[in-house]
Amino acid sequence: MNTARPTDNTNPGDKTSPVLFPSVDAGADAVLAVMRSTSPHLDRLSSLFKTLTPRIMAGEAERIISEAEAQFLAVISKSRDEARIMSAARHFRMTVNHVVAVTDFLNLAGIDTHLNWLSQTAVVATEGVARWICQQSSLGDKANDGWFILALGKLGSGELNYSSDIDLIVITLPHLMDDEDQDSAEYIRMTRRLVSMLSKPTADGIGWRVDLRLRPDPGATPVAIRSDAALSYYESMARTWERAAFIRSRVIAGNRDEGEAFLKSIQPFVWRRYLDFNVLEDMRIMLRREQRSDNLLGYHIKNGLGGIRSVEFFVHVHQLIAGGREPALRLGPTADALTALAENGWIGQAESKRLITAYKSWRRLEHRLQMIGDAQTHQLPRAEEQMQSMAGFCGHDDVDDFRRAIIALSDQVIKDTSGLMEKIGPSHHNDDEALCSWLQGHEIDPDAITATLGEMGFQEPGNMIPLCEGWMAGRIAVTRSDRARSIMVRLLPQLFRQFARHDNPDASFSHFARLLERLPAGVHLLTMLESSTALAEMIITVFDTAPRLADELVRHPEVVDSLMYTSFWDVHHDWQDRQQQLTTALDNGIDYEDRLNILRRFQREWEFQTATHLMTGTITAAEAGSVFSRIADTVISAIIPEVNRQMENRFGRMDDGGITVLAMGRLGAEEMTMTSDIDLIFIYECDDDSQSTGKKPLSGPIWYSRFSQQLINALTAPTAEGRCYEVDMRLRPSGNAGPVAIHVDGFARYQAEEAWLWEHMALLKARPITGFRQNTLPETINRVIDTALQKDRKPADIIKDVIAMRQRVRAAFPALSPHDLRYRDGGLLDLGYLVQMLQMMPGAKDLPRAARAADAIPDL
Repeated sequence: MNTARPTDNTNPGDKTSPVLFPSVDAGADAVLAVMRSTSPHLDRLSSLFKTLTPRIMAGEAERIISEAEAQFLAVISKSRDEARIMSAARHFRMTVNHVVAVTDFLNLAGIDTHLNWLSQTAVVATEGVARWICQQSSLGDKANDGWFILALGKLGSGELNYSSDIDLIVITLPHLMDDEDQDSAEYIRMTRRLVSMLSKPTADGIGWRVDLRLRPDPGATPVAIRSDAALSYYESMARTWERAAFIRSRVIAGNRDEGEAFLKSIQPFVWRRYLDFNVLEDMRIMLRREQRSDNLLGYHIKNGLGGIRSVEFFVHVHQLIAGGREPALRLGPTADALTALAENGWIGQAESKRLITAYKSWRRLEHRLQMIGDAQTHQLPRAEEQMQSMAGFCGHDDVDDFRRAIIALSDQVIKDTSGLMEKIGPSHHNDDEALCSWLQGHEIDPDAITATLGEMGFQEPGNMIPLCEGWMAGRIAVTRSDRARSIMVRLLPQLFRQFARHDNPDASFSHFARLLERLPAGVHLLTMLESSTALAEMIITVFDTAPRLADELVRHPEVVDSLMYTSFWDVHHDWQDRQQQLTTALDNGIDYEDRLNILRRFQREWEFQTATHLMTGTITAAEAGSVFSRIADTVISAIIPEVNRQMENRFGRMDDGGITVLAMGRLGAEEMTMTSDIDLIFIYECDDDSQSTGKKPLSGPIWYSRFSQQLINALTAPTAEGRCYEVDMRLRPSGNAGPVAIHVDGFARYQAEEAWLWEHMALLKARPITGFRQNTLPETINRVIDTALQKDRKPADIIKDVIAMRQRVRAAFPALSPHDLRYRDGGLLDLGYLVQMLQMMPGAKDLPRAARAADAIPDL
């Protein structure tokens, strides 16, 4: 083990600056007594290794560590007992930790030496346990050649702290496997065993907490990832923070040649020669730090402003900017990198020295914090009494002197690093720094993110976090590029704020999530949302207030584009032009199914436009009803020629007569909504002996019935684009028992002789809308309707029949709640029946026929 001891100075700034670790005028026994009385952990180690302390004080620290390493490796080579191996690893770590603590408190070794001892101990233990696991695996002797283990972070750079996680990436080599599936599964089991043996708490304490989350997309990939998959990820999807992580990377176990080759292959990913806007934005987020309170209670010396990360990210950002062109800057250890930055003219020599000294001071304080309970903490105590104890633990009699030393240290780092933000340029981010940092993948307490989202107004922020992290890991098509993820870092906090201003932020976010997951690769929509808060607000309003419209938007995100065009907001429609557009598009269709899909796309876009106009108050509900109905008219009219072609191809041409589509109900009255069914009656005329041409001729009545059914199928068939409408035929003569299409003479006869009052009431809303070779058929139908409505009726009979009809409807469709506006007593249905009943009265015969209640009421 390399135990070189570089000189370190832990007093940054000028000679008048407060000293973080002052000299203590006390004997070794007194110093160690303070150490033991403040830290139960160190007290335990001192008791356990009491025979080692005199040797450490005598200058044998390095020999003790070498002996502990040899003892550990001896157990590894001889034992097949997993528990024995785990115990040996923990004893090795505790020995080194005791040496570090005693030499720190007695100033027998500096921070650089401590970082090296701690790092090398973790490397030796990890490599030893990994090799032992290989020997015990089903793969035998070849196991160690089929994988390699990378260390990243502080272990990767040889700067491991006293009680630290170790960041590992386990990569397997499929080209060296005999059976790829079986061997891959075995390496996954081996990796899990490695984590357990190093991390699991035992009677001897813990070893090293292993963190595998720096591997590509940890939420979706196995703990041991294939080399080709990892390489593909880093070449195409990795983020800026992952580039920074690989600045401090090295192979520590397994097939070292393959590991070094892998690291070499991803050098272009880590060290780019050119930077784009998105990378600079990521760097700005990296440099943001938590603010510091004056009393320092709870101050985070790692993530806080002017703390450890301020120095490390200052270095990393310079390296990411210049390392692609200047290989001399590609150094992992922070102090070495700061020296290289000064030597290559990126920072001043004095600035470099100050930052190196400050960094070492922070790392020494970090160790003292973690020595209290052998816990990976970076926060100063939150209580004043504990802060006083911590001050004494660092050699201060006066807690205020301790505070002044920390503030001076932090201020010096802030002063020396603040100019970097100016070099990068102004940020385009909003003020949601924690959210941006989290989305970029930096270490942010998930509870803090949950709390932030909860404070905004989200009820279930815990459900949002894994979704967002998955997006930022590139698990959906739209976020697989660097540019897309950089946009998302800026966009999502803005959207969170907009969601929170609405009544149902969780539901709106859920719709947005579904929308994102349906988007193809690319940044078109993301760019639009980022550049237009008005567009984002419009979409969120749809999500919040119009579930049906939201579902439509989610299923067909391409309609969002239309919101950006001025023509989208035009409420004056040229229906003849729309008919021509649709007809032209249908003529260009490849085949029948393609034409049905074209029909549905046009309908969907027009309906989305109308619903958006209604939702935003651009048009009234009555105007929307008219537009929805005209859309249906246009769609049905446009598909009729295609239906006729299908009929001619199968059954020949029908030269006699024609057919009219009679709209009833909401369509007939032009009161449709986006979700309305359409009520239709098909009425034809032809001679009884007429026949179609072709090899399989049909009689006129059968041909027109088949034509009607073909038209219904064209409207209702589910295609890749969905359905146009559900068609309801129950208002035709004899209802579902009647033929699909009826001859106009049969229609007239039924209305004159058999129809019930409610069927005549339904005729108030009847409207011929389109057809095929209609000639005068629509006029004939209207005369039949007028005749039926002029029929003599007794008022008492009308009232009796309407009451009975309402009772049947009430029994079949009871109101679901007092808020059921249609079926509740006194609701829309009752109003409609009342108006229609009055329209059927003898005194109303001379009034013009009105399909809508609102139009009929003034005349009545």
